[in-house]
Amino acid sequence: MNNFIKQTSKLLICIILCSITACNHKEEKIPIKKLIATGQLWGFLKYHHPSVAAGEYDWDAEFINIINQIDSINDELQWKTILNNWVFSLPDIPQNTDKQPLENIINEERIKVKPNYGILFNPDYLLPETISKLQYILDNSIIDSNHYVSINRNNANLNITNENTYEDMLSPDLPYRLLSLFRYWNIVNYFFPYRDMCDNDWNKTLEEILPEFILANNQTLYKDACYKLATAIDDSHAAFNIARENFSSLKPPIKVKFIEDKLVVIGYTKDDKYIKDKIKIGDIITAIMGVKTNSTFKQYKE
Repeated sequence: MNNFIKQTSKLLICIILCSITACNHKEEKIPIKKLIATGQLWGFLKYHHPSVAAGEYDWDAEFINIINQIDSINDELQWKTILNNWVFSLPDIPQNTDKQPLENIINEERIKVKPNYGILFNPDYLLPETISKLQYILDNSIIDSNHYVSINRNNANLNITNENTYEDMLSPDLPYRLLSLFRYWNIVNYFFPYRDMCDNDWNKTLEEILPEFILANNQTLYKDACYKLATAIDDSHAAFNIARENFSSLKPPIKVKFIEDKLVVIGYTKDDKYIKDKIKIGDIITAIMGVKTNSTFKQYKE
């Protein structure tokens, strides 16, 4: 019987994790408006605020933290205030009176794709003081290099750098699904040279694809949402590498054992805080994809 458990536990646990890691947020009740405001604001600061661009912050962690703060808040003034306080919590930028407008440096006719700041300067999404602060950042920040972007001087190719991969997340919780969406969306928004050639306005694409990520509470739905996002740029070079998609090749992060016909978690195979926060020793796994584990056990035993 122990051989049976060893041989099948790998597949079972991987399937189990897809169910267990489904997030506990009230996803369908989260207003899309505040998520769009948060995601676009996060991306703007990532590429425009000198301290963030220098890598002085764990900017992914900042996003997860702010999403958790506004998760249960539906009052518009309240979540706008949280976003405003977040912006003003960043270090002040000295006023740069010598900075010339871009049009004074480069002939405007040579600029093929101009920045698209989406809803960031729309008072329906952010407080007036937040918008004023963003304009100040835009007018005064000087960024010689960016922790998240580098340019190959030999071929002028743009490289996206220092992005965490979160390979152990088989089915990310809502904040991390949103992180993957807004990371991709902002990269395309600020650096994809053919953004204006997409069939859809890129801001409209965000509004349409966001519900897909909100509801993608298992790996299959999450994978489909990622693929839809990739195809939205209408470029055959676009792709998503969904980590550990092949369950059969996985090493399970937990140890389990059947005790009195119950599948019990008895330990961990590696030191992973994410897994330990989700699954505790002594937890009893009662069902896999809706099928009771003791029924599955009896079926294979026979």
